Amino acid sequence: MAIIVFHANFVFAEATSEIRFAYTSAGAPYCWEDNSGRMQGVFIDLLNEVFEKRMGIRTVHKGYPWSRAQRMVEKGEMDAFCTIATPIREKYADFCPTPILSSEVLIVTWKDNPGKSRILGLKSLDDLKGYRVITYRGNGFASTYKGGSITQVENSIKALQLVAINRYDVFFDLGLHVKYYSRIAGVENDIVGAPFAAYPVMKFRLGISRRSKWMSRIAEINNVIREIHEDGTYDAILSRYKQM
Repeated sequence: MAIIVFHANFVFAEATSEIRFAYTSAGAPYCWEDNSGRMQGVFIDLLNEVFEKRMGIRTVHKGYPWSRAQRMVEKGEMDAFCTIATPIREKYADFCPTPILSSEVLIVTWKDNPGKSRILGLKSLDDLKGYRVITYRGNGFASTYKGGSITQVENSIKALQLVAINRYDVFFDLGLHVKYYSRIAGVENDIVGAPFAAYPVMKFRLGISRRSKWMSRIAEINNVIREIHEDGTYDAILSRYKQM
């Protein structure tokens, strides 16, 4: 009987020492579900470093449609997510002060564009008027552009390839996204980019559901996130995705 009780306590301890993360299942290079159903990406690598390697806490990573992932965190069905803190999300989650990842928004054009200096120096979305702007379906940054027409294609690879051959003048998105997909598209040497002043640096932070037991350790978690930034681990993990 004593052995059974010990085993039950051990199983319970294991179950309560895991933290469950919800993501979009199609957000490469930040998070995506591979062909085997396993989550991959820079968020997963960073959080495994923080929780598994440094805090000894098992991680569970699950991908969903993004709206569902957010609802699951809100209801406490999942413990946490990595995203930009907004007033709506802050109603049901507390965010670590230190970003898990920061990224500038880059504006991109073709390398030999005679007007590239002017394009790379644009300061606002209104400045895009008169240019041939392209994006991919679902790009949240491009959806804020209301000043003129914008062409949408199926994915970033196609959009970047069309910019590289001067079919379009402008593409813009998060810097890591641009670097990752320009390599996949084979056009990293055919385009140029610069930070787009129309947007601030985007800070992705770890948000923990207020229904999660991990809320009580948010200060400790934040300290470990800060450590991986200070000791070079953050840069080393990001560099792997810039080289893919």
